[in-house]
Amino acid sequence: TFMKLKLLSLTLFVFTLFSTTAQQWNGYTLIATQNSTSATLIDTNGTVYKTWSGLTGSNGYSCYLLQGGTLLRTVSTNNSTFPNGGKTGRFQKVDWNGNILWDVTYSTTSYCLHHDILPMPNGNVMAIAWETKTATEASSAGSTVSHVMYPDKIVEFHQTGTNTYSIAWEWHAWDHLMQNNNSGGANYVSSLVNNPQLLNINYGNTQMNSDWLHMNGLDYNEALDQIVVSSH
Repeated sequence: TFMKLKLLSLTLFVFTLFSTTAQQWNGYTLIATQNSTSATLIDTNGTVYKTWSGLTGSNGYSCYLLQGGTLLRTVSTNNSTFPNGGKTGRFQKVDWNGNILWDVTYSTTSYCLHHDILPMPNGNVMAIAWETKTATEASSAGSTVSHVMYPDKIVEFHQTGTNTYSIAWEWHAWDHLMQNNNSGGANYVSSLVNNPQLLNINYGNTQMNSDWLHMNGLDYNEALDQIVVSSH
């Protein structure tokens, strides 16, 4: 009991110390509320420094302020093929005065952007997207459930025009699968635990969970040239 009380006292002391010595930092926060058509830059007093209003399309899930005052924002689109949460399907670069510098729609019955995007050091934009796999393709890849699946891929876009792009690089989760149910089937491994570089197609894959990876966040380590993603 004495040790618990002592720990509690120390915790309260540390909390009080940091609360009374906190200092304001000289910076700004970008707010781009989902489904709105505006973005606001505020200082640490909450004073509005800059507002982009009347943006084309509603905000999606991610918005960044780039060097030079350009917004990189995701935009929500309608795509009935992908009924999952986090759908965007589009992104834009918008300059300080609200002019659209780049407007990309990447949304069809075969693929659709969702959740996060990432500005790259080379000026490209990297993004997470779903792609469609039929029930036949899923079964052929080793799925024990015969249903349509929406595995993730990562796509790096290079601007070629205001509304055009080329794909500089892409990575497909579907190319890195494993399963240990059918020794004569595709992607078979005798040991799942000895293949941590692969994704088990049957882990969490149920009839009600076609979006079985559901990546959310994306980041890039320039020093190591490595990409990191979050996935539930």
